[in-house]
Amino acid sequence: MNTNFPYTISGTIIAGTRQATDLGYPTANLDVQPDILLTHGVYAGFASCDPLFTNSPCVIFYGKPYSLGDDAGVRFEIHVINAVLPDLYGKKMTAELTSFIRPNKKFNHISELRCAIQHDIASYVAN
Repeated sequence: MNTNFPYTISGTIIAGTRQATDLGYPTANLDVQPDILLTHGVYAGFASCDPLFTNSPCVIFYGKPYSLGDDAGVRFEIHVINAVLPDLYGKKMTAELTSFIRPNKKFNHISELRCAIQHDIASYVAN
């Protein structure tokens, strides 16, 4: 599926499983409709949660988290790069996706997933 960038989406931040936080990459999980017209995968972009922060660099995961054995369905998760964020549950966040990093992938071990996330962030920061 071709995505026209930038692609903007907004939603209310909801509680997740905290698995990304346990990996060292906390995410804000958005309560959005599952019929988003995006390819499942990882994206680069900017996130805003007024008045706390605006246009902060982030990586966004959209899809099913195959590697963590979770069958909760499709997720939209935002990791704001190099940020320590307060409790955001119930607040509205907007993400502007600016480019596609990679498709969703199943990893055999949690260490492979952690390395992939590190690479996603490094490739975003390098550009």
